[in-house]
Amino acid sequence: MRVWWKLDNEQNNFFFDRLSLTFKSALSAQNGFKGEIRFCQVDKNGSNSGDIRVYNAYYYQTKFFVNDELNVGYFNVPFDYDKVISLVFTPSYNHVWIKQGLGVKYAIQTDKLQFAAAITNRQNWKNDNSYIDADGNKRYYEGYDFSLRMVYSPSKEFSVGFGYIKDNLSNENDTYNQNYVVDAIFTKGPFGIFTEYTQKKPSDAEGASGSYLEAWYQLSDQITAYAGSSIDIDDLSTATTTAKNNTFLGVKFQIAAKTAIQAEYVDFTDDDTYNLNVRLRVEF
Repeated sequence: MRVWWKLDNEQNNFFFDRLSLTFKSALSAQNGFKGEIRFCQVDKNGSNSGDIRVYNAYYYQTKFFVNDELNVGYFNVPFDYDKVISLVFTPSYNHVWIKQGLGVKYAIQTDKLQFAAAITNRQNWKNDNSYIDADGNKRYYEGYDFSLRMVYSPSKEFSVGFGYIKDNLSNENDTYNQNYVVDAIFTKGPFGIFTEYTQKKPSDAEGASGSYLEAWYQLSDQITAYAGSSIDIDDLSTATTTAKNNTFLGVKFQIAAKTAIQAEYVDFTDDDTYNLNVRLRVEF
């Protein structure tokens, strides 16, 4: 469960952000079903009324070989960045490009290498007015998306990764986006740093790129301070080449094992605006 307080140039409010309910039904030690439902307070379709989402619902089968898993159903493409701390900014694969779809996913992990691939079929849309129909609605397309993720970890302190998504927008018009990412994470004692470079190459428009950098230091068992900057990866969602520079800093206080409060200040350098966010997160 997450609740927020947000202050910026235009608003000062407190709101319920999200309640996530997860479930698992094991058929055996190696297979079963998993799912997640989210009750969200988001700006959906131009309103703040919130919505209910089925976030994941799939069958899993593990240990075909040693440490691998097959998923069949409705899920995210196989990328996650749990170690990144920022409230406001999330790297591209976790925000702009990761979307749920119906399909098949396979992942395998060794001591130094992680590999995952997925094929999904989901609705797509183009974020520009030429794709709005006579009734004012966006025109949706069905397309098969392919995603690939590899991470190499030569040591416990350092990992480097590569990701690729082919996001098929329209089979009829043969339009698609090709999205790439190269990232790395390094940790040493209480210190950690994460960086990412992303690039989006549409088949029918000019592409865009972005970068993200975050560093953190664990001051105590409960308190972590962090800071970073971003060339706004949100811009990649519309393939614009206009990047916005942002800097942020924050602190996270781990009240208990599954309860944390976090405060973060963001300076949107290009348009001289800011926001201050405070979030309480409770897991149960």
